[in-house]
Amino acid sequence: MPVTRNAKGTRVQSAYGHFVKDNLKEVKQENPNATNDDIARALTAKWKSLSREEKEPYERSARVDRHKHESEKNYGATKGEEEDEED
Repeated sequence: MPVTRNAKGTRVQSAYGHFVKDNLKEVKQENPNATNDDIARALTAKWKSLSREEKEPYERSARVDRHKHESEKNYGATKGEEEDEED
């Protein structure tokens, strides 16, 4: 699967990415001596334990990001075509 990037060249955030962003600080506070691997495992376990309903806000955020990315990509393609026509 190709990596999807936004107009700034950064990756479009997945549902799990949104979840990590919202929960990383809490997991680090709960496990102050944990390694990065331990924190990643804890976040993954926490994500897997969520119900579909609990995951929905993160899924929705990911859909919004993808939609925004597609809109920016389509706008850029259209804008490029318009510039070509002006020449």
